[in-house]
Amino acid sequence: MPAKLKLTILDWLEIALLTAPFIYLAAQWDKFPAWIPIHWNVRGQIDNWARKPVGLLMLPLVNVALGALFRFLPFIDPKVRRSAGEERARAVAVLRIVRAVMVLFMSGMFWVQMAITRGYPVKMNAFALNGCLLVFIVIGNYCAKLRPNYFTGIRTPWTLENPETWRATHRIGGRILVFGSLLLLATEFFVPGQTFAYAFLAFVMGFTLWACLYSWHHSRTHPAPQ
Repeated sequence: MPAKLKLTILDWLEIALLTAPFIYLAAQWDKFPAWIPIHWNVRGQIDNWARKPVGLLMLPLVNVALGALFRFLPFIDPKVRRSAGEERARAVAVLRIVRAVMVLFMSGMFWVQMAITRGYPVKMNAFALNGCLLVFIVIGNYCAKLRPNYFTGIRTPWTLENPETWRATHRIGGRILVFGSLLLLATEFFVPGQTFAYAFLAFVMGFTLWACLYSWHHSRTHPAPQ
């Protein structure tokens, strides 16, 4: 007989986060306007709208898709699938944490969007930027444990082809994500919201550039084992 599927507390929490928006929308659908805000500029102003079906269902459906992708990643990613034993167990454990954090963040985005649509004075930009930084901190803490895969982590041509470069890039990159995010969260109290948004974008682009240059240089000085 096939083994019974055992759901953990984290699994039940994800199920609740993923299904709650659909239950809420089913009960409140007629109370929403015909057009829903879906994008905000760096000043925190709404600059794009969508018709109600798209505007209301976009984030919940994307969240379900992301949750499903991360749940089945160990079975569809060749690098994770080829790993075995403790290596595979460690990869699956880290991916489970990443999945939970992403589902929680996307759920928060949906509820903030609903609050704004209903007229509550909530700042989407503040939530989105701070939420992203908190996600960076969590993922950064687990970067060193993240094993090579095609969907999550610092995926450059050089980290994907060289396990040593993957480990070195994620070990240092994780620290940059954690301390850089903490520094940005601290500076938020001293700079205007628009300046904070630009600082966030600069941090993301700077980190991306660093990851590419560092992994390229490391792969040249540490050839992949044959």
